[in-house]
Amino acid sequence: MGTHLMLGSGAFWILTYILLIQRGFKDQTYGMPLVALCANLSWEFIFSFIHPHQPPQLQINIVWLMLDLIILYGFFKFGQSELKDLTFHGMWKRSF
Repeated sequence: MGTHLMLGSGAFWILTYILLIQRGFKDQTYGMPLVALCANLSWEFIFSFIHPHQPPQLQINIVWLMLDLIILYGFFKFGQSELKDLTFHGMWKRSF
């Protein structure tokens, strides 16, 4: 029962990430707030490589990490035009 629940929730989150990526690129915007993206990236990296879960959660975490990297690419590609008061060379330095 636990494995089925793990696979089901993993599949639905994968679908969520794919739809988020698709919508972000269609609208030419980043799909996830930066704080949530950083939390996801760190969580999925830690539990994929530093303290890996047991299969099948390990494979699900790796897929989530790969999808988060695509979301991160979208953030850097489209985020600069939407976050005008942040500079990307001085990364998060406010311009007054």
